[in-house]
Amino acid sequence: MRPTNQGYRMLLAVLICVAAVAGCATFRNTLAQDQALERWQMCQGKAPDVTLKEVRPDGQIWFLYSSPSGLAKAHECLREAAVTQRQRATTPGANVAVVQSAAVAETSSKGGAAVAISSLAAAPVWKIGDEWAYRYQSSSADGTYVWSVVRSETMDGMDCYVIKTGDRELFYRKQDLAFVRDVVSGVVVGRATPPKPDYQWPLTVGGKWEVAYTSENWRDKRTQQLSTQWEILGEETITVPAGTFQTLKILARNARTGTRLYELWYAPAVKQWVKIREWLEAGERTREMTEYRLR
Repeated sequence: MRPTNQGYRMLLAVLICVAAVAGCATFRNTLAQDQALERWQMCQGKAPDVTLKEVRPDGQIWFLYSSPSGLAKAHECLREAAVTQRQRATTPGANVAVVQSAAVAETSSKGGAAVAISSLAAAPVWKIGDEWAYRYQSSSADGTYVWSVVRSETMDGMDCYVIKTGDRELFYRKQDLAFVRDVVSGVVVGRATPPKPDYQWPLTVGGKWEVAYTSENWRDKRTQQLSTQWEILGEETITVPAGTFQTLKILARNARTGTRLYELWYAPAVKQWVKIREWLEAGERTREMTEYRLR
């Protein structure tokens, strides 16, 4: 039915889609939902011609609007709220806490010798509903996204975790978290053959390894033969918006040229890296964890 000039024309629109994700959790919001709801609350009273309909698990905000001006105001306010939310996350607040392994905490409380974090860094077991929120910043762009473990699936004969972020699904082999493939809106856009492991378990300070694989970019129809060298430089305690963590600092280089690709800080306590510094063709980019939830 075409709208008439009488009464409001109520149109349903998807306006904001967080560049990341979360899986559905029973009886509680996902991280992406909570962040989207916070942005919506910031806009209360600033866009009077809109009404919230729902916030989906992946952070999409669906609402009704009754005028073009209301739509424009909602767009602008939600963009500003996203900036405020992102900037606030750059400075750890009073809720920051030191996160360490239970084994380390127990040993320390008994007055015994500290357990090296590297002795605890076995391959983690992710659970459906585990979520990690990040912010990223570079000279050309900045933003936020959420990773959420949504299911297990067999892919190319391998048992994989599936991480969802927006309309993207990333497949990681369970045994070692090696990257398998990248799927967007149900279409495969990238694959690593053989799967590309970013870690050599168990992680040990001084450990070095090299990974050779073929990177297939199905969007650009481009295939590259790549080889990376990895080294665990040492243990380091770092603070990011999500808290203060005991980590292992890992450096990756191009095996052929020696050029730095990225360095990351992996925190066993949260089963994920909490910070990455990347050297890309477009320049340097930094990503930091802002929040996490583990099942």
